[in-house]
Amino acid sequence: MTDTYYAKYHVSEQQADALLGPVAATLNELERRVQHYLDRVKLGDETDAETLRRAHAALAIARDEVARLWQESSMQSRHQDTKTPSR
Repeated sequence: MTDTYYAKYHVSEQQADALLGPVAATLNELERRVQHYLDRVKLGDETDAETLRRAHAALAIARDEVARLWQESSMQSRHQDTKTPSR
């Protein structure tokens, strides 16, 4: 991977509440995908199923935490917007 991948490409500043939405959506999709595997895919043995259940639980925890952070960030952004004087 090259360093250009990590280059900043937005001209204006970005807020966490705008960036956390796509992160939350991706975690939700990953959680649904793992659940799909558990429901529909023939697994090698119970160890595989348990590993996927643990991965599903980890994704659910991460999704919940990101959703909480997203909500907090959104409330902070709205609070800052009300403090900014209009011109």
